[in-house]
Amino acid sequence: MIAPPLLWLATISTAIAPQGGAAAAPSPVHLAAPPPAETPVTTTWIVKGPPNRLVLTRNRETTLSVKVTGDRALHHLRLAFAVLQDAGTSALLRPPWIKLCQVGVAVCRPPGTIEPRAWQQVALRIDDDFTTPGTYTGTVFLTADEGSDTPSFDLTVLSSTNALKWIGTLLILAGVLFSVGMIVVVRQRLMRAEALLPAMALRDVLLRLRDTITRARGTTGAPAAMKDSLARLDEQAGMLTAASLEAKGFIPRKVLSPTRPAADTTAEYRQFLEAAGVTVSVLSVVVGRGLTAAVSRWEESDQNHDAVGLALVQLDTAGAKSETVQAARDEVTRIITAIDTHPVVARALVASGKVRRPPAEPSARELSVHLQRLSGFVWILWALLSCGAGWGALIARNDAFGTAVDLVACFFWGVGVQAAGQGLQQVTPSSVATTLHIAMPT
Repeated sequence: MIAPPLLWLATISTAIAPQGGAAAAPSPVHLAAPPPAETPVTTTWIVKGPPNRLVLTRNRETTLSVKVTGDRALHHLRLAFAVLQDAGTSALLRPPWIKLCQVGVAVCRPPGTIEPRAWQQVALRIDDDFTTPGTYTGTVFLTADEGSDTPSFDLTVLSSTNALKWIGTLLILAGVLFSVGMIVVVRQRLMRAEALLPAMALRDVLLRLRDTITRARGTTGAPAAMKDSLARLDEQAGMLTAASLEAKGFIPRKVLSPTRPAADTTAEYRQFLEAAGVTVSVLSVVVGRGLTAAVSRWEESDQNHDAVGLALVQLDTAGAKSETVQAARDEVTRIITAIDTHPVVARALVASGKVRRPPAEPSARELSVHLQRLSGFVWILWALLSCGAGWGALIARNDAFGTAVDLVACFFWGVGVQAAGQGLQQVTPSSVATTLHIAMPT
């Protein structure tokens, strides 16, 4: 500190000639020295920053501590510079969303005077209107009226909302449902339809042959004609139904089971269709060729009725017992030739009797339905568990959840969770329609 200068006295003598030429006595003049310039008074203070992370979904306020180390109080504590930025979206968090407030007040009020020699807490608050999701990092600088220091501290603000987390959860669910729908519904139905195609083609032939037998009965007036052949036909048609094929494991189930892998029965299915093709071909020869020829001769002349009636009995036996297509052809040729070469034969009445109905659905159908429902329940449970796992992995631990990248990641996590579901089942059926080469009867 510079000592104040001493006052000094200067005497300045001036001769002022009065009027009349007489000399005047000198008069002293006293001058005071100028006052010294004031030295600025500064206040030294220190700041302890808040915890580095502030999670807005839990709390929008954190506290920092300020201490004045000098003798003068600190006034008008405020933010000098505070800009936080999200690295992913470049969004900014800055005043007026960032505020310094008094601790313990509902409505933000600026901090009061910071008294010297004592720690005082100050609240740093993020405004309720700020809801932009992201992880905002940066440095906060403080200042006050006294002093030129700008203490600083680092801060990370994790911003999200419960609404955004719910949206993320729904997107995970949408992704899971999309994945399950594509695997369980669309893909499974396509595989099932492809596997059913050759069997349904054989069954369509049998249904047309059945119509032929029905018309022949009406024409000849014999309601029990071809009853054994019809029973064989209905039995084979029943074996070619979707329920029967599914019970044997030849075609994929309607609902993919997550716990019971489907065995590869392609070879067995091929053998089954080959055997069914032989039966259909035999019936096609007997009914399509033999019965049609016999009915046409019935319509030609009443004299042929007896011979045709006997031929119907023989055709019925051929259709029920022939094991090969060639045997059926030989038998049909012999029977039709007999009609043509022996027009008058003993009348052979076709025994009447009730037409055998197609066999009922197998009792395993109820079990199959039960298994399908159980499989559906397991898939729903798996979807819920997948949603929970996605929520825990993507949302629960991400306090800054809500950016566009987060939401898109939720959806594709749900879609990609199919890989986890494949661990529950190993279904690799090949396309039966392309691997089976069944000669269809003409």
